[in-house]
Amino acid sequence: MTLVDFQANQGQIYVDLFKDAATTFKAKGITVQYLGNAEGWHFTEKAIQDGINKSFLAQQDNKTAAMEQEAQKTRNQTAILINQNDNAIKVATAQAVVDAATKLQNAKEAAAFQNELQVQLLAAQAKMAMATKWDGRMPANILPSTSPLLLNLGDGK
Repeated sequence: MTLVDFQANQGQIYVDLFKDAATTFKAKGITVQYLGNAEGWHFTEKAIQDGINKSFLAQQDNKTAAMEQEAQKTRNQTAILINQNDNAIKVATAQAVVDAATKLQNAKEAAAFQNELQVQLLAAQAKMAMATKWDGRMPANILPSTSPLLLNLGDGK
């Protein structure tokens, strides 16, 4: 069997060895209950063992590199999600500021319009009071427009 077959079939090899040992020793009056390999397989030819060791180390290095790549992918995806979340928070915050500014602007416009209506109401009430109290006569005294007795209440419209 080739070395690759040997490495792939170690479990079956131990099963077969156990059966052989049990049969062989039973004929000698010894019962074998367990057969194991405590120290692994070692080859007496140094070049073969060194090759196996190098192959194993290369396989492990390859597995480690694949795991590191997968871990980096996970880190990258996590960073993307964190960045997306941060951007979503920034957008939501900016939208809240815009909404608050819009509400404030609308409130200012409403207050200005309400003030303008209040002024118009007061002017209308004053004209109404003047109309209800006027006796139909023309003023007895006329003051020049530059008189200090006249109060400047508006532009006369």
